[in-house]
Amino acid sequence: MWEAILTPLNAHVGQRAVTGKATFTMEDGTLTAMLDVRGVVPGQLHAQHIHGHDGESSCPTPGADADGDG
Repeated sequence: MWEAILTPLNAHVGQRAVTGKATFTMEDGTLTAMLDVRGVVPGQLHAQHIHGHDGESSCPTPGADADGDG
């Protein structure tokens, strides 16, 4: 199992400070992601977009943020 604490990287852009925790589990080759978040608009859909691939990956550095919005 893996866990990640979720905090906003660009809180100044949105109107809400969304926080939470993501928990990932792997069973029989299936990855399951569970999100427990606070600060979202109640009763609305909150789509998640998760990428996966076989190669190595890395996060871009802050220098890659051309427009400075986080």
